[in-house]
Amino acid sequence: MSRIGKQPVVVPSGVTVTVNKDNQLIVKGPKGELKQEVDRDITIEVKDGQVIFNRPTDQIRHRALHGLYRSLVDNMVRGVTEGFKKNLELVGVGFKASTGTPSHVAACFRSRNARTCGNSDRRVLATAQVASACGPP
Repeated sequence: MSRIGKQPVVVPSGVTVTVNKDNQLIVKGPKGELKQEVDRDITIEVKDGQVIFNRPTDQIRHRALHGLYRSLVDNMVRGVTEGFKKNLELVGVGFKASTGTPSHVAACFRSRNARTCGNSDRRVLATAQVASACGPP
């Protein structure tokens, strides 16, 4: 079996996992609801607070899907309980970044590097959701 696929997904309290007859997995938790269509060859068992994935054969396709769906569902469970966050770190000289009061932050980075950019400026607009508390790393 796939090393990732053979590990069960632990479902914490407050999260419900259901499987439709169309092999669609629904994960509901305190932060929302997520749905994922699962290939018809992969079977899903929900019991004792765990989600277990099984594959019919050892074909390359089945082995790949086995680990894929286990990882996707693990991330779905984590997303409806903790949410997702992205930590950004600005390193270097000449970068400007600002934060705003809304839940989204737009940071515009401006760098001038003669070796990589020539004499032109490179601008990148990055939008990320910010956690409620920001502090130094």
